[in-house]
Amino acid sequence: MSRQLATFARRMGDFERLIIAIATNDVKRVNVLLCTAIKNGTSINTITAQIIEAAQGIRSTKGFTKFEHDLSLLIYHIGGHSLIYSLNHALGLPSLRTINNAANFVKITLTFGLISAAEIRANIQNVILEPRALAGKNGKHGIVIMMDECAVEERCDYFPSVDKIGGLCQKHSGGIPLTLQTYKSAMTIVDALREGKVHFSKEMLVVAVRFGNEENIYPILVAPTCKMETAEDTVALYEMIISAWDDVVRETCGVIRNFATDGDPNRRRAGYLLFCQEELPTSHPLYEILSNLKGLNLCTGKDLILQTIDWRHEIKREFGVLLSGMTVDGKIINPFFLGETLNLLPDQDEKSVHQLLNPNDAQNVPTALDLVDAIIQLRDLKPPSSNVELAATLDSTHLLGYLFENFSHPFITPEASLSDQIRMLSTYAHLAFVLFREFHTDFMSNQLYRDTQTTVKNIVFSVAKQQLLDPNVKVNANEDGTDPVECHFGFMRMAGGHNSAMSYKQGVERNGWACDIQGVYSRWPQLHQESRRRRITRTSHKDHLNTSKWIADLLAGCCDLIDCWCLGEAEAIRILKLFSKLSPEKYDFHAILATSSVDFLRPWGNNIYPGLAADPDRSVVQPPVAPEPAELAVASSSAPRPTTDDTESESDLESEPEPEDEPQEPEPITLEDLLEEPAPQQPSAGPGVRPNDYIADEDGKFIHKASICRLVLNKEFVAKSKDHMNRAAGLGLGRVRCFTKPDSRPLKGGGAGNMTGTAFITGDLFLTLVQHAKTITLAVLQSTKITHNGAWVPEIAASTVGNAQVNVKLTGQIVHMEAVSSTEDDLAIDGDPSLIQNSLTWLATGSFLTGKSKMKGTTISTTKPVILTLPGIMTELCNPAVVDSHGRLSNEAAKGINSAGTTWALHEASLCVLLVKLQQRVQEASNIRLIPNVKQSSVGFPYKNKSGQLGLVSESLTALITDTAANSCLYCPEILKNWRAHIGAHILRRLRNSGEPPPKKKARTDVEVVSYPRVGDSLPCGFCGQSGRPECQVYMKSESRKNEIQLKCQHTVIFQYNRANKGSSKTACRNIPIICGLCPPTQRKHDWIPAVWHYNMPEHLKTQHSEYASPQNPEGIPLPYSVWQNMVISKEEELALGMKEFLIPREFTQVAAATEASGSQQGGTTKSGGKAAKKGRK
Repeated sequence: MSRQLATFARRMGDFERLIIAIATNDVKRVNVLLCTAIKNGTSINTITAQIIEAAQGIRSTKGFTKFEHDLSLLIYHIGGHSLIYSLNHALGLPSLRTINNAANFVKITLTFGLISAAEIRANIQNVILEPRALAGKNGKHGIVIMMDECAVEERCDYFPSVDKIGGLCQKHSGGIPLTLQTYKSAMTIVDALREGKVHFSKEMLVVAVRFGNEENIYPILVAPTCKMETAEDTVALYEMIISAWDDVVRETCGVIRNFATDGDPNRRRAGYLLFCQEELPTSHPLYEILSNLKGLNLCTGKDLILQTIDWRHEIKREFGVLLSGMTVDGKIINPFFLGETLNLLPDQDEKSVHQLLNPNDAQNVPTALDLVDAIIQLRDLKPPSSNVELAATLDSTHLLGYLFENFSHPFITPEASLSDQIRMLSTYAHLAFVLFREFHTDFMSNQLYRDTQTTVKNIVFSVAKQQLLDPNVKVNANEDGTDPVECHFGFMRMAGGHNSAMSYKQGVERNGWACDIQGVYSRWPQLHQESRRRRITRTSHKDHLNTSKWIADLLAGCCDLIDCWCLGEAEAIRILKLFSKLSPEKYDFHAILATSSVDFLRPWGNNIYPGLAADPDRSVVQPPVAPEPAELAVASSSAPRPTTDDTESESDLESEPEPEDEPQEPEPITLEDLLEEPAPQQPSAGPGVRPNDYIADEDGKFIHKASICRLVLNKEFVAKSKDHMNRAAGLGLGRVRCFTKPDSRPLKGGGAGNMTGTAFITGDLFLTLVQHAKTITLAVLQSTKITHNGAWVPEIAASTVGNAQVNVKLTGQIVHMEAVSSTEDDLAIDGDPSLIQNSLTWLATGSFLTGKSKMKGTTISTTKPVILTLPGIMTELCNPAVVDSHGRLSNEAAKGINSAGTTWALHEASLCVLLVKLQQRVQEASNIRLIPNVKQSSVGFPYKNKSGQLGLVSESLTALITDTAANSCLYCPEILKNWRAHIGAHILRRLRNSGEPPPKKKARTDVEVVSYPRVGDSLPCGFCGQSGRPECQVYMKSESRKNEIQLKCQHTVIFQYNRANKGSSKTACRNIPIICGLCPPTQRKHDWIPAVWHYNMPEHLKTQHSEYASPQNPEGIPLPYSVWQNMVISKEEELALGMKEFLIPREFTQVAAATEASGSQQGGTTKSGGKAAKKGRK
């Protein structure tokens, strides 16, 4: 007994020591150690000893569970190498080496050049077959192919595994050698990029596969794209995907059910060309069901493949159409009217309504859903009898509310069963069909109507297909679309440290990581912090619901398609009877749909599908663009007038024009072009263990190919110039503009003004030409603002500033400069000693040119800096040296110098070279009036040399502006400032057969002219008054609130379009270019459109549109109201221009009524001044 007690006490002591060892030692993964020891029958003492050894680091615990492997894989992809190393040592999780040995990472085949079927087949094998086989996922499913793009950085990357360059667009890189054999190979790619033969990828196309209702997706194609693919290219890609799928996995995984996209116009047309060409065979089992759904389009593609559009994008676009105005039951519903009605809701106020109708992000689906819910709530309001307009709006919003409710609620209502979803979608399809047939694009854009009806069609087909395949499987309309791809993109950004910026190389890698992450989350869903928008706690989450959150019955076999479709038709008829003013025959579906050629996708029959043409889609809300300070009038290589408050003339108030985009003539083919290229020399072997990763440059120095991609194959690359002019400007490789040698002594000071690298930043100096009095001189400006495409940017690539194809504007202040004698230190300012031909250096005094501005309503004047805004093409960048100014400037000039005593220095030789370049640009434009006029002067401007004479003056341009004949009217002796207004008066007098008035005091006296010619007889130019000159052909385009005009007349002057369109007491002439609403529109929205001068419209209508009545052709079809409103010349305008009242013609009456001018058939409206164009024209 005592022995047993002793043994028991000894064992209790052993257990106590074990517990103490566990409690007092921080042993990682002690549970694994205990499990292994117990499995091996290890004694308690040995286990205690092992725990102590593990705590001392002598013993390491081996063996990891599947969960630990997956957890480490997730940590590695999200946190990277450092985090997995730290957690391995802190918590004992598997190391990176262990993960690499145990995990099967998803590797995606790269795309170089044109997309090939081999790449798609390889990805299907590596991304789908092997992982699903390891996971034990077998069986056939309904396959959905999803396509979407993700933005990538526009640059190239080197892929050492295949020794190729990636990141160029797949469409145009097929004929480009992507293997860098020599440095010349890289320059060949640079030349192709500059010539537009190939482009950097703007986005990364991801094509992914989804199996049934599984949340995981599998990328089978990741390709760089420049977004220039056509519908035919998309058709070829669709066919390639179908062929590759059928060859590899059709028999094991199932057939493709549909292609899901986001509403891209090329894919829309491709879907029509491929998936709407075959009628559903009458012998097919689906025909018996679907043929009874009247109005449903039964055209499909091979194997009944269809196309579908993501419903979230469609809701966003419905929101866009509503904001642009919808005609519902003959009533226009726009934000103004809608805002008045929404203010009546008890839970809405002025602020909340404003947020609904003016969201910060027009692409926000939850905001669109909030607006839909608010419109639905309007049905509960009683129309006020005292406000007729408000009552009419409420009536129309009832119909609108039912329309939006029946499209959105099937996707966001978890209580809606599959039968409810089909019924509501059927109701929407019938309502939209009636309203679109009646009001066409005034109700909804062609593209949006087609896309929503395509979505309804695809969901109905999907239910029918699943009923045949397996009726016990759930089908949810909410799963229709590309939302899994959006979530996949979220995983990609998560893998990149929540950084959306990635190159194509990084994007391909992150696609594989995203697949690994979603695999871990699918196996261990408790690890996934589900997106807040996937929790159904508030409206903003409803756009990311999924089947797992649905409450109602979604089994395919429980849905009677025919019954649900008919219930939807009956509900639509009930709604139209109660809330529509349409006659019953407009929604007599049995009569309308009795013709087999008419269905919901072909509302007018004759196999006409709306939305396939390239007409504008007003449902797509464009991102906001920062407005320009004023609207532009002339798109040419020109500079604006300075922005000052004391200028009053029309020309002084104008904004700057855009650089002129001149077409380039093709170069002639020479004999050398027909000769074969010499065989390339074999490159010498590079250093290291991977010599093929290096190439030798022109000097024989080996450079890694990745460095070539980073330094040379990028958007900002500028090759070293062999031209004397460009070298004087400092153009070179690596350091784009510099006046100093690389090995020169370091400059004192620093800061803004010194342009380094390839970027021009705010605060840097630039040069331009300005007119002061009767002199054209060079001006040095410090930039205060840089705009690119109307948006402010802190910096911009220096190589793009002077590019006429890029909309860059520089705003700056004129810097005071003083000429001083050069010192030995100044000789290092310029890199070419041959340029130093004199001993003058110009130093900045630290002050800027200012002017006097009168305060409005007072006689008080204040000081205001003179600020110029110029297009980049009228500027030259410079890189000044930083020098010590002590003892070099006069006492007055030195007052503005900083406390360090340093300032900017520019050598006169370099300034003269840049002056010549700017002078050549103005001479090429043949218009001296494009140079801004600066009236202010001071001690430091205009610049004067040491002797007090004007310096840095353009003698040739100065001679032009002092030539009186060059500034005199061609038709009278007056000297002109405003050519447009003065020549317009001459044109109007010719139009009215009026004589010329006596010359004013401001006339030529140097030449005696006996008689002057009259303006041209046919369509005279509004600037020079001459006819038949090709350079005077005027073109126009309108973007946002900005109107641009392009022509090459040498007498072109800058003017503000809307101001000129309104007219004024000083300048009554409103002869401006306008777009004729009767001329055929262009194919693309932003094309240059031939325009007609306002006073030439009567002759234009007579010669080009003789079928319409006009002032010079009274017989014909009544002129559309919008066209007449755009061309009428008011009596007040003619009297102000000196026209005798008896010469003013009577009012023209052959004009259609205003209500008949709403469509394009009536001529449409033009964009020639907005509301201002209609003022004073009755």
